[in-house]
Amino acid sequence: MDAEDALRNQLVDSLVARNVIRSPRIEAAFRAIPRHLFLPGVPIAVAYSDEAVPTKADRRRLLSSSSQPAMMAIMLAQLDLAPGMNVLEIGAGTGYNAALMAHTVGRSGHITTIDIDPDTAASAAAHLDNAGGDCVEVVCADGHDGWAPNALYDRIIATAAVETLPSAWADQLIDGGVLVAPVGGRSEQRSIAYQRMAGRLEQRSAVLCGFMALRDAAS
Repeated sequence: MDAEDALRNQLVDSLVARNVIRSPRIEAAFRAIPRHLFLPGVPIAVAYSDEAVPTKADRRRLLSSSSQPAMMAIMLAQLDLAPGMNVLEIGAGTGYNAALMAHTVGRSGHITTIDIDPDTAASAAAHLDNAGGDCVEVVCADGHDGWAPNALYDRIIATAAVETLPSAWADQLIDGGVLVAPVGGRSEQRSIAYQRMAGRLEQRSAVLCGFMALRDAAS
């Protein structure tokens, strides 16, 4: 076992021991997907820490990051993925979360991950190619609009916060499908899991979280 594998397994062991990861599918994905391939240039010990890792910023603010693995695991549990699902991710980031989801849905499923930042979308696509993310499609577009060409989706997940859910997300979700998104402002956010039932979104669970706001064309 090389150093990367050892550190990856130590991280997963810690998440399992803390009951952050309870699902065998989520555990298998975290053990299989090498986070360091999505964080080139970042020290291996940092890549396998249970910390968010900033990846892009301008003079005013942080623009992109790789989320904390524990929070990713919690949101994936809320999402409740299964093989064969069609999934939309709002906020591609490094591509790591898309790769975790692709491992879970398998070759019979499909992941669409969307990001408004061309550089972020391009680097996510490159990381996924390097890591073998075969069933992931990376799109550069405004996530507020979802991605209608690949709808309807079994699952939708956002990795950036909104104060109000865009109507397009619910419109592009199948009846019975699940939507997970950080909802709230700077002072307080919750990762909320909704299920679409008879055309309406019903809340299933909520967990405190902290994410950057979802960017639009003006931001």
